[in-house]
Amino acid sequence: MKKSTIIVHGLVLLFVCQLTFAISGALFNVSASGNQTTAPINIILCLNGKEPLSCQRLTISNSKLTIRTTIPGHTYLAAGIKISSTNVKVTNLEGCIPNSNGFCLFSVSDSQLASIFINNPTATPIVFLSQTQTLGDMSNNSQNLTGPAGANAICNSDAQTYGTPAVKAHANYTALLITSSLTPCSQINNINGCAGPYATPLWPLKPGTTYFNPDGITPFNTVTANAIFPDTSPQGSSYPDLTYPGGATPSANTSFWFGPQSIYLTGLPHANAIMGWAYGNLANSSQYSANFALCSDQGAEWTSQSNSSFGAYGQTATSFHCAQNPCGTSNAWQNYYSDDQGGSEADTFSAANYLPCDNYMNILCVSSP
Repeated sequence: MKKSTIIVHGLVLLFVCQLTFAISGALFNVSASGNQTTAPINIILCLNGKEPLSCQRLTISNSKLTIRTTIPGHTYLAAGIKISSTNVKVTNLEGCIPNSNGFCLFSVSDSQLASIFINNPTATPIVFLSQTQTLGDMSNNSQNLTGPAGANAICNSDAQTYGTPAVKAHANYTALLITSSLTPCSQINNINGCAGPYATPLWPLKPGTTYFNPDGITPFNTVTANAIFPDTSPQGSSYPDLTYPGGATPSANTSFWFGPQSIYLTGLPHANAIMGWAYGNLANSSQYSANFALCSDQGAEWTSQSNSSFGAYGQTATSFHCAQNPCGTSNAWQNYYSDDQGGSEADTFSAANYLPCDNYMNILCVSSP
């Protein structure tokens, strides 16, 4: 009788263990860290990835996995991981050996951790309007930075704090602030031009690149041959307006710092149509106020919050003035688009949008290549 009781207790204990595994799926303890993936990824983990046997399913949203088993004192030499999602792009898994059955094999135990990295490249460059507003010196960031470095800090902080998974998938964002060292156009050997060698090395917009809104699905705009965004699509229909990193749409006429853009055209629909580019201190131009100096402090651009120094800005959902159709759509953002498809446009800057640097405004952020 005593022996039978022991056998029964043993069977009950075995059943409970199997039930625990089946219900909780606690074969593995997994922690996920690193950059967020572009969307949640479904994975299968198996103690034996060759068969496969003893498996549990998980959904993760970060690219780096630290894995250990819950069963003490045993090393699983051929544990396996497999991506079961079909709508998420995964280039490869690092830290394991691919097997012919689709699993990637690795060794793991309760004391020997396994590190697996899921290479989930972002297929969609992103543009968003910062959630954070800042003075013209770009100082509203936790790192106490000013100028373009402070603006970049705002973009990257907003991306991780407020961004969608598609936004957070990018490791670095650049603020589009025109400066004397950050422009898409310049003059070389007395010839004005844009993109290629005429663009400064850190200018992030590359011709032909389509940027997407923070949802990672909705196309925002495609960069032209002049390394800037056009006012409308080639078909003449307007692109969606800017949105915040979480996907919400700002109210119409929301202002953002960016810097002056003065592009003069000859009427020819190609990059050589550019006749002039203005940036930095425009005090020598009759179109701009004498103290228009991009919130300049002792020569450093975007470092002043003075009410007597000015910086250029654009606005969302503001009609755009030009002399050729299609142009002037309700979704074009004033002062950043150029009608570089040709036409007798006089000035895309409109000689109007500048404010004292003690104003709080948003900034424009684009994912870096």
